[in-house]
Amino acid sequence: MKNKEIKSLFSESNDKINIPLSQRVLDEPIEPVPDTATSKPKTFRWKLAIYSLCLVVFSVSIFAVVLISMANRTQEVYASNLTSYIIEINPSFCITTDNQDMVVSVVSLNLDGNEILSDDFFSNISNAGISLCDCLKKIINLTNINDFIKSDSLVKVFTINNQEQFAREKGRNAQLEISKDLEELGKNIPVEFYYMEVEEFKNRMNFEGESEDLDNFIEEIKCANLYFNPNE
Repeated sequence: MKNKEIKSLFSESNDKINIPLSQRVLDEPIEPVPDTATSKPKTFRWKLAIYSLCLVVFSVSIFAVVLISMANRTQEVYASNLTSYIIEINPSFCITTDNQDMVVSVVSLNLDGNEILSDDFFSNISNAGISLCDCLKKIINLTNINDFIKSDSLVKVFTINNQEQFAREKGRNAQLEISKDLEELGKNIPVEFYYMEVEEFKNRMNFEGESEDLDNFIEEIKCANLYFNPNE
């Protein structure tokens, strides 16, 4: 082989080996690069859906609680302006007070009660500014003086108001007052408290009032005769 041919062959081989960088870049296959901006992992999409669902459930729950609270508020039974107390010893009475616990009327429920209410203390009680505590003390003292309280006596206190919880609170207070008055007289007599429903109260009073509203019904009783009439 001639020198020229060898040199030419060597030159061709060298050219193949020393390919320019730009040429090699162009000749290499281009692999696609994943678009991370548009293809999010499935786990992220699931988390987003779960978070959105939780937010919706929470919002609906809050809305439901608000609606229930508003419904309960509209159905709330408000306490009557007047509260009645039926006191049963042997004489029986119905005492009515305003929202300041001031007595506005006392009505006898039996003949023995008539005897107690004949005392001058009760002659103008609706305008005398007498508290429930003072009225109860007077009734207990007069009942004891007239020898109605026996060793086996039992005092019962019933309270009546549209709002049961309010009536129970008032009734327990009256129960404690009567117990204290009896102790001061040296009488160890049990005092029981009961809540009385409005309809039962109307029947118990045996009074043909025209009003169905408790406050108005009590007002009618207040304006009625102070004494019990067995012929009515």
